[in-house]
Amino acid sequence: MYADDTSISIAASSLPELESALNTELANLHGWLNVSIRLCHQIDRVLHTKSLGVYVDQNLSWSKHVNLDCQDYLLWYRCT
Repeated sequence: MYADDTSISIAASSLPELESALNTELANLHGWLNVSIRLCHQIDRVLHTKSLGVYVDQNLSWSKHVNLDCQDYLLWYRCT
């Protein structure tokens, strides 16, 4: 498993319920990471990652994704 293979999705009917569920999952993830880091000793840091078809950077910005979409559009537009 790679670090970019992990995501957390939570649904809740209220903000307190969401906060509680998210805190529980983050605690579980923290425990899992502590064990995994001891086993791997290294996680490579990346500037961008692609999740569900969208590029996101380390600041949770979509700028790379938007720039790539704009480049694709301009290339397509010039060819037609």
